[in-house]
Amino acid sequence: MAFLQWEKKLHAHYCIRVKFETEKEKVRLNMTGRTQYIFYLDGEFAGDGPTRFHYTNPQYTEYFLDMEKGMHVITVILEYQDLATRICDNQLPPFFMIEIYGEDGREIEPEIAYANLGGFDQSGSIKINAILGFMEWRDTSFTPQNIFNLDFNDSSWERRYSKERLFDVELDKTEPAKNLEIEMTRIGSGYLTEEFGYEKDFPQARFSLRRLRHLVSPPQGIWRRYDLGTVKLVRPCITIDCPKGATVEFALCESLVEGGRVTPFVSLTTGQSANMVHFTARGGVETFMPITPLGGRYLEVHVVCNPSEVDNIEILEEKAYWRTFFDEKVGEFECNDGRLNVIWQMGVDTLRSCTEDVVTDCPVRERGQWTGDSAVVGLRTASVAYGDLQVIRKSLLQASTLTDEDGVIPALYPGQIAYFITYSLLWVAGLRDYYDYCGDDTLLREVNKPLKRFMNFMEKSLDLNDGLLKKNGIELSCGFIDWGYEVIPGRMIVPVICMYYTALNAYLEISDVLGEDDAKDKIIRQIENVRMLLERAKKSMEPEFHSYVMLLYMGMFKEEERQPVLEYIKNFITSCFPNNPDAPRLYSPTIFLKQIITPFFMNFALTALMENGEDEFATRQIKSCWGYMLDLGETTCLEVFDTRWSHCHQWSGCPTWILTHYGLGLAKRFTKGVNHFEFKLRPGRIKSAKGAIPLPCGSKVYTEWKDGIYKVLPEKDIVIHFDNGETLECKANTETVFDI
Repeated sequence: MAFLQWEKKLHAHYCIRVKFETEKEKVRLNMTGRTQYIFYLDGEFAGDGPTRFHYTNPQYTEYFLDMEKGMHVITVILEYQDLATRICDNQLPPFFMIEIYGEDGREIEPEIAYANLGGFDQSGSIKINAILGFMEWRDTSFTPQNIFNLDFNDSSWERRYSKERLFDVELDKTEPAKNLEIEMTRIGSGYLTEEFGYEKDFPQARFSLRRLRHLVSPPQGIWRRYDLGTVKLVRPCITIDCPKGATVEFALCESLVEGGRVTPFVSLTTGQSANMVHFTARGGVETFMPITPLGGRYLEVHVVCNPSEVDNIEILEEKAYWRTFFDEKVGEFECNDGRLNVIWQMGVDTLRSCTEDVVTDCPVRERGQWTGDSAVVGLRTASVAYGDLQVIRKSLLQASTLTDEDGVIPALYPGQIAYFITYSLLWVAGLRDYYDYCGDDTLLREVNKPLKRFMNFMEKSLDLNDGLLKKNGIELSCGFIDWGYEVIPGRMIVPVICMYYTALNAYLEISDVLGEDDAKDKIIRQIENVRMLLERAKKSMEPEFHSYVMLLYMGMFKEEERQPVLEYIKNFITSCFPNNPDAPRLYSPTIFLKQIITPFFMNFALTALMENGEDEFATRQIKSCWGYMLDLGETTCLEVFDTRWSHCHQWSGCPTWILTHYGLGLAKRFTKGVNHFEFKLRPGRIKSAKGAIPLPCGSKVYTEWKDGIYKVLPEKDIVIHFDNGETLECKANTETVFDI
């Protein structure tokens, strides 16, 4: 094994060569580091890392590679940045670790050589944005051309390293993120001329202001523009024959700006942004690929050189590597309404683009791991689209290790950390849902102590007289509820107390799964206390969308109370944009508006409507609100119903899991038993549907219904629970048919 460690520098560019000999076998690599790296096996791009971790709990990833007998070389290109980002902090010293094991478990001793290549410039002052790392600005002449070859002469490179781990590093049991090679659709090309300033004055503006039409002088370079199909986190990989010293720049964006251009500026990043990379070419045929992936749907490549050499530029190969955890979907959904089918797929594509080593909020602006993303829509969409919940498990577990002094679960982690009580409550409900969807109780056992600590904190903090959360008599901030929602100090926040009520019921179910009968009486008493608090609030409160939705979501309205509440919610939704084109727009996170709906909170609203006989209205809203995105040409879900925010945000993908649960009619309920389902068919205006629901074991349950006939064909034995208490056992590989 080899454990390398260096002194801290603001920015460094290392190459590590690892030579070793194997039999014809599958080799296991244990790899990690402090910051972003990519690695090549015998000259071919093979993967990246590290997995994200907090400095108090460093982790490594297992990579499995098929090897031929003989000598091999792994070439690691590592970019060290001494700053904290959404993805990682900068508390640990820069390090890199690699261990190699043969198929029989023997450790293979490598030969290690490494060097600080240099060649980075300018990036010390320009960041991708305020919450991500430095923009990559690299002179490739500092990187030897044959550095990936086994016979490269690295005799002058450093060879000092430890053969033992210098601190504890544990295995991240989640599989590594994939790097899928994708083709790019070219949508434009031509010549360009410069328009703005010196090279390093304002690179983002210089890129954006280059003339791609109506050139003012002989051409100074060429450009090409590509559509990646959906917003993705990618490393463009472009092979170009160009003159020495030529500038090669890639910029990506989520949507084209006026005039059909790509811009490297990213909205809502709390500072300047530069979603681009800059290379100075060594000259000749060269493949340009950044170390750090960038997010976007549209890519523009500029190659700039002396006008006399422009005609010598030739782009030889154009592709990209998409960083994602998920491969092609496993779940399926198809109904008689083609628009709903496209919306279902859009949610799948959004989750796929927002998932790398963890579920993130978006692949462009932040790449941040937020509890509210993984524990709610991310979990539910992954359950119906893939069945594989590894990354969800990692997020829920990692959050439990980073609680604050009160036991509150982090909302954002593990790099930059923030705490919301609301997201902690969603985390508790997410634990129950995770078990419901896969039956894995090991996670519940691993997080049991932090779960108890947080729920004890909530019980101590809630004043049952006024419904406020307090610490030492001072009202606590609860954190994010929804965009546009304004919290009034001193007033009970009904949606938050509803989230607590949901968390308590989830906590009760978890205690039952873990066999902790002694705790159940106390939880039941607190559930009743909170229910009574909400009953009192319900009687005195003014109608309000978020409060009504959450109370309905929890089943807090009696039958005689329900209809006016449903009418209020439906009227409110239809009064808001995009249903009402004249309604106010949520154009910024800084505004508070009462007449607003968001895709995130519609997750709760649509569920509550589905569960209360309004499935026709709910399916119409999916077509209307997410159809608005389709009509704009979006292929992934907008963060809010406005294009000035992220164009790929997985918390907006609730129609996917809702259409599976209610459109196909089966919802996983592993708390009732392994491979148990509840029958949930609430189709609205859907006349027929068919599809597949993935099981955690990798098998599927195929369903189809039409004209009052329901068919189930599971690959494993399943049990279906009906509202009337009856159950139906369906045998593996045998079609079961019943009337609906």
